[in-house]
Amino acid sequence: ILGPYGMEGKLTGVGYKYNDPHMARFLNNWHMFYLHPHGRANWKIHSEMSSVVEVLIGGARMKYPASYVFVTEEDHLEVFPSSENSSSNDNVLPTAQPNLKPCNLP
Repeated sequence: ILGPYGMEGKLTGVGYKYNDPHMARFLNNWHMFYLHPHGRANWKIHSEMSSVVEVLIGGARMKYPASYVFVTEEDHLEVFPSSENSSSNDNVLPTAQPNLKPCNLP
């Protein structure tokens, strides 16, 4: 679920860090319209985590601030299956889903 409007999207597994100059500019531009929940400085603090993630919305790939992406339990189970259902210990990355359900916004 993508904030601030609750759009439905799927993570592609691609992430970008704040230290990339293009992503820093992207986040600063985003911040002009939407406040970052923890302020601009927090994007720089968590350098080991992705600040921007790639999402698939209606067949289009978009970059989105990670702080505005909410992963539901259903999505979590697709990405990280339980060890009972998995035959190996390899990490499972999210994959793009070509047939997304339409988002039913009022």
